[in-house]
Amino acid sequence: MAIVDASVALKWFVTEPGSDLAIALLQSQPLAAPDFLLIELRAALWTRVRRNLSSLEDIRRAENEMAGIGIPLRPSSDFVRNAFDIALQLSHPIYDCLYLATALGINDLLVTADQRFLQVASASRYSGQVVALSSIAA
Repeated sequence: MAIVDASVALKWFVTEPGSDLAIALLQSQPLAAPDFLLIELRAALWTRVRRNLSSLEDIRRAENEMAGIGIPLRPSSDFVRNAFDIALQLSHPIYDCLYLATALGINDLLVTADQRFLQVASASRYSGQVVALSSIAA
């Protein structure tokens, strides 16, 4: 069961580059995420409205659809300590590292569309643990 981060999950609710790959991934294999995903998704929707990328009506629809996200959500508290250690090692925000810590905690991969985090993780001991959405869903 792969872990997905908000950069992938947002594409299930908002049409943007890679949405087709994210939806194909969702339909093709079991996925999970830390429960923090629900907060990050809503923050991303708020940002889209603030930047005039989506209408308020569109993000309200997307937010309502999130209620039925359909993937298991793991308690963030189970992984936050390891996420903090990873954030210190990578000198990267803990928010992204929480997804990686969750993947490590269940001994699986993190799938991301976040190129910056992918680059940071790929240059570390976690290089095999983080994969690009474009490579796994293609």
